Amino acid sequence: MATGHVDPEYADWIEVTRNVLRALDETWELEKSFASPLGYGGKVDLHSPGVVIDFKTKDGALADVGCYDEHYMQTAAYARGLGLIDAMTGIVFIRRDEPEARMIMHTSEHTVRGWQMFEALLAYWKAANRYDPA
Repeated sequence: MATGHVDPEYADWIEVTRNVLRALDETWELEKSFASPLGYGGKVDLHSPGVVIDFKTKDGALADVGCYDEHYMQTAAYARGLGLIDAMTGIVFIRRDEPEARMIMHTSEHTVRGWQMFEALLAYWKAANRYDPA
């Protein structure tokens, strides 16, 4: 639960993260859980009515960081799970060892492809586990 209190030890990381998010000029909602009638659920790190963001942390510089298929699938599934089918999706990478953050927004093609891959894997998982959410 957000308390508004910032531990001074993390203030620089919070500020660099806020700075990259300001580019989107959104009103954010934090850590929203959902359960999709399709048979999956999750907890979204950050979203607005038109944007879904997931946070990832890593050691080392972020200049060469990039997104993988798993990122596209996760954010597309989160957007669909929240009913935000046309939302933009992206990842904010936060460096663990220095206060640095970088946001990578996915193209609509990445999001569509991410959803297609996730949907195929979900169908496989449901068949393999004999799971029917109905």
